[in-house]
Amino acid sequence: CLLVQTSNIRYSDGYVALYVDSGDGYVLASDPGRKYGRNEVVVDQCFADLRGVRVTNTNRDGWIGEIKGSIDGKATYSALACDDCGSPTSSASPIVVDGDNTA
Repeated sequence: CLLVQTSNIRYSDGYVALYVDSGDGYVLASDPGRKYGRNEVVVDQCFADLRGVRVTNTNRDGWIGEIKGSIDGKATYSALACDDCGSPTSSASPIVVDGDNTA
């Protein structure tokens, strides 16, 4: 299962385009034109075969959130690893996406 949620910290609300690969390639799973509020859930869904998640943002208003996965039917969650986050840590929780590098 996948849980993507906006952080509850100040200025975390913003825009995010979330793509999920569940075996058929990456498919848009969020509304990139919607501004997600603080603590708002972007995606809360289980997939038979979750292979990858990608996030982008082309809007000036950055988004800060968490990307977590569950292998026990939503009983517990752990942060997903991030292969290309550009930081020393490999966690996707928290993660920042911003279209103009001012998040």
